[in-house]
Amino acid sequence: MTPSSSRHKKLSNMKIPYVHREKESLAFLSRQENSHPSVVGLYCTFQDAESLYFVLSYAKYGDLIDLMKKLPKERLTVEDGRYYAANLLAALDHIHSLGIIHRDVKPENLLVKEDGRILLTDFGSAKFLKDYEKEEVEEEGSNGRRRGSFVGSAQYCTPELLEGLRLHPSCDIWSFGVTLFVFLSSVAPFDDLSEYLVFRRVQDVLYQFPDDFPNEQAKDLIEKVIVKKEENRLKSDEIKRHPFFESIDFEKLEEIEPPKLF
Repeated sequence: MTPSSSRHKKLSNMKIPYVHREKESLAFLSRQENSHPSVVGLYCTFQDAESLYFVLSYAKYGDLIDLMKKLPKERLTVEDGRYYAANLLAALDHIHSLGIIHRDVKPENLLVKEDGRILLTDFGSAKFLKDYEKEEVEEEGSNGRRRGSFVGSAQYCTPELLEGLRLHPSCDIWSFGVTLFVFLSSVAPFDDLSEYLVFRRVQDVLYQFPDDFPNEQAKDLIEKVIVKKEENRLKSDEIKRHPFFESIDFEKLEEIEPPKLF
């Protein structure tokens, strides 16, 4: 039997929609025909008067960002960053093929298993694409924008989310680019003194690479993914063909030895 771990979520009124969204998404993705080696699995849930408990795939080393903080300069090497980015992209490809957008992709939501491989987790902000169709009439205003609350994390959110536009799988691709930036630099491209100023930077796509950013191919890839108009961002297949991933066989990711960060 695969090792598992449990966590609980307090059922406050504000969190209830997120908790049920995560449960629905994980239950769907944990069906045998929908499972993926880089996506966390849900074994069961149970609850008491205050909390809902999730029994999930076991990730011995916690999240990737905590491991990165123990590394020199608190960042991954180019090779390690390439490996984790490739596995993240494969996980996103998989959930997108099943009609799910994650909407909160970031290193904190990548768990590291005992063998060093990662699991995409935290589906509390996830969205089934089919749900957009049901919401179209009741949520879309006369100006073509959609009403909705902010979800995800400020430094990883997309311009279209801030502008209230309908989201597509490409919003996860934007966050993938931000995550790769963090992998190789230890800092987020969009950062400022307040959340409001971070949002302004995101909307203006205002960022710059550190002087010691380690790889020109990664820089080129990020510049082609962190693009304001979602239709102009590289698609997943184009990312896989980018020179940065030339050494990665995406059909044989499970055969690649993972980094040892611990």
